Amino acid sequence: MLETSVSRAATRCLLASAIAAHCLVGCVASKASTPAAPLAVATNGGPGPAPGASATAPIATPWPEATARFRGNGRWLGADSGYSVDLREGRVLWLFGDTFIDPSRDGSRTNGPNQFIRNSVALQTAANDAAQYELSRSELNFFTGPDRNGSATSFFAETADGDWYWPLAGIRLSDGPLLLFRMRVAKVSTGFGFKVTGWDAIAIDQPDEAPTAWHPRIVADQSENAERLLGASVMQHGDYLYVYAAKNADDDHTVYLARFALTQLRGLSAGALSDPEWYTAQGYRGQSASAGAVPAPVLAGGQIELSVHFQPQLEQFIEIQTRGLFTSDPQTGIVLRTSSTPEGPWSEPRTILRPSAPDHTDPTKLLTYAAKAHPEQRGADLVVTYMQNDVSSPTPNDAVYYPEVLRVQF
Repeated sequence: MLETSVSRAATRCLLASAIAAHCLVGCVASKASTPAAPLAVATNGGPGPAPGASATAPIATPWPEATARFRGNGRWLGADSGYSVDLREGRVLWLFGDTFIDPSRDGSRTNGPNQFIRNSVALQTAANDAAQYELSRSELNFFTGPDRNGSATSFFAETADGDWYWPLAGIRLSDGPLLLFRMRVAKVSTGFGFKVTGWDAIAIDQPDEAPTAWHPRIVADQSENAERLLGASVMQHGDYLYVYAAKNADDDHTVYLARFALTQLRGLSAGALSDPEWYTAQGYRGQSASAGAVPAPVLAGGQIELSVHFQPQLEQFIEIQTRGLFTSDPQTGIVLRTSSTPEGPWSEPRTILRPSAPDHTDPTKLLTYAAKAHPEQRGADLVVTYMQNDVSSPTPNDAVYYPEVLRVQF
């Protein structure tokens, strides 16, 4: 089982490779780009302001005390993705993709034998109000599906025909329910051995309960041959829920934007997401009322996993993602774009951190991917995570394949 499990994990990393390898620099040609201000670029060794950098330019630095919260958890031995959702009152849901589980709880996945599941979640809580939403002072409790014959199972179970789910973004709506987007993945005999076929969305009506008591119900299902994956990022702004969608193609992850009136989503009934308003060259157009309207790209060079949120002190929307692929490539980094509206125009991507390779890893074999912001977190102007994984070994080095946490100061 171990060999099969770790080979699947390596395959998951190859998907990250495929996503990142086709990311392009810059914004869509059809929308004006705003010149980027000089930027102070950091490395994992600490901040290093570039010559002429603005004093107000964002600087990202590693936050080891927060990164440590994802390590030393015994049974849970690392995962990728790392979306987060504010559940309110200091509770935060973390959503992970492929996950290593260690029944022996020895703290190392290289000792084996490990188990491997397709997704897991964690609940972030704090012992007191002062520590709420501060990851470095919070507790993380990890959840999988029920054990079967001594083996862990995915938190979101595989389908009857063997397909599985990797997380996309989510949000708790103002009227109570939790809305989560997922991508559905099927095993195939070509390419990397799997195919992202589409997306679905689930509702959890009582998110204040423990994750083990949740009863997800499907409210949208576009899990077969979907052209765009709705749910790359989700945010509520004004009277609308804005949902970013990445094109589901091997060599193209252009990002599009849909929105839903919050009144349309009350109760998250089945079909509540069936009629999005897509952003087009003529503005927002309802899908059902405008059969000829074609969604317009809002971001070129996007990724399936990214984040968009409104940053109050800047009065700007911020997009966070990774660019590049291998850590050894000087173009690889965590990048930031800004806009005054959810749909853009967006600034050129600006690198805020170039990750370095941990000890005992080969940067030419190390992938950097899945960067996203977590605006609910405290302890910095903005908290960002990203992933690194070593493709030279079937079982990743213990130094990688955990979320790496950054503090960003503006």
